[in-house]
Amino acid sequence: MAWNKNRGWSAASHDSSLKSQTPKTILAGTIFLALILMASSSWANTPSTSKVKSILSTAQGLLGLPYRSGGNRPEIGFDCSGFVSFVLGQNGIDLGRSSPELFKHGRKISRSELHPGDLVFFAGHPGRKVKIKVKVKGKIKSKIVAKAARVSHVGIYIGNGEFIHAASGNRRIQVNELREQYWARHYFGARRI
Repeated sequence: MAWNKNRGWSAASHDSSLKSQTPKTILAGTIFLALILMASSSWANTPSTSKVKSILSTAQGLLGLPYRSGGNRPEIGFDCSGFVSFVLGQNGIDLGRSSPELFKHGRKISRSELHPGDLVFFAGHPGRKVKIKVKVKGKIKSKIVAKAARVSHVGIYIGNGEFIHAASGNRRIQVNELREQYWARHYFGARRI
């Protein structure tokens, strides 16, 4: 069946309707198909809703457990990367153990793109200045330089501007808001796994 503006639907053959299409129509159809294929491949890189729910459920089930430096199991407690690694591991994802190692995985996303299940990272001393000694024309002089920020903390974004993490200050697994002064000042970036 083919549509004709004067006769409505007619029983024209499939071949004749293809022959009547203009190159622009064919190009538009090809572009549309390409966009669908590109979108479906990007959807494949987004964790499924059930996987995200499972990750968040695992993380929230550990709320209140104690912080422990080097900890990576519920029986002994967790540090930040031990907590995130354990939660991901319980959901079949193995990305490593340290926060800098975790930061190497996934796709970098902006703060405005955050979705539940994304990993959020913080730097201990963003942009701090340090004094170093340098040799200039045979003389030792002091010079102040900006030290590069380095990832030192990680948590899991849970939505509504909040993230769950193992907090050393309060010595437990807890939820905080990204807009809190400390976390906003030390925010380093986010990755989608």
